[in-house]
Parts: sequence; structure tokens; C-alpha cells
Amino acid sequence: MKLIEAVSLKRLVVYPVLLIALLVETGFSTPALFGVTVSIVYPSLLAASFVLDEKEIAVAGLILGIAIDFQSLHVGLNAVFFAITLYFIAVSLKTFLNRNIATFSVVSAIAVTLYETVCFIFYLAVKGKIPFFEGLLKITAPKALLAFGVAMLCYGIFAFFRYRFSKQWDRSK
Repeated sequence: MKLIEAVSLKRLVVYPVLLIALLVETGFSTPALFGVTVSIVYPSLLAASFVLDEKEIAVAGLILGIAIDFQSLHVGLNAVFFAITLYFIAVSLKTFLNRNIATFSVVSAIAVTLYETVCFIFYLAVKGKIPFFEGLLKITAPKALLAFGVAMLCYGIFAFFRYRFSKQWDRSK
């Protein structure tokens, strides 16, 4: 029996995880931990950037960003931020970064912190009701930590399938 190709395996594993993340974030109320809600789409996209190529992840980031923008205050911010950062992460992985847990930890920590900080600054520009440093410590830092945890969970899911089907999970096409 012929094994599933690497491309279809990626699509069978990665795209459903991204779809579930989108449905949970937009269709249901996301769980609140430490008094803040966690964004799960961007962290799952970060994990997918270690699996998909740069064009696929940029398009996925743009589409999911637009879907999130329809229900959030950050109109246009998510789509543009997701597409640009994920494209550059995927290109960096292709050219000079290694695909391992240490690299993912550093890249995702920087990316989720940058994303949450940009969202907070955008929120301050629109609403301006929270003191800057208080908001960074009470909102942005916990959200970034929770998003990092979600990213590590998604990376673990993708790594499991990569290990389980290692013969088919070759990035070369």
C-alpha cells in the first residue's frame, strides 16, 4: 500500500489544526487564564511556519488574519502582520535557521511578544484608557506567555506527526 505523500500529510495535519484554531478563536469564547484571553491562531500559524513553505504560510496567515480582523478591533493589523512575519520566518528557516525545538522556542517567543505588544500599542492608540506599563505587565506579558504555550503545544503536535510519519515528511518536493 502506498504511503501518503508529504504534501498531503502536511495538509491533513496542519490545515485542520489551523482551522480548529480559527473556529475556536472566532466562533467560541476563548478561555481566560490569568485574567486575559489568549490568541491561538497566531501561535498555531507560527508552528505551521516550521512545516509549510513561505508562500503557503503567508497565504494562510493572510486568510486567517482577515478572518480574525472581521471580528476584532485591529482591522487590517492581523492580516498584514501575520502574512509579513510568517513569510520572513519561513524564508529564514529555508535559508539560515535550523528547524528544531530551540529555534522554534526563540522565534516563537520573539514573534508572540512582538505581536501582543503591537496589538497593545494599537489598542492604546484607539482607546487610550490603560496606563502603558501597567498594560504591558498585566495584559501583554500574560498574553505573550500563554500564546507561547499554545505555540509550543502546536509544535509538539506537528513534531509528533513528523516523527510518526518521518519517511513521508520530507520538505523537498
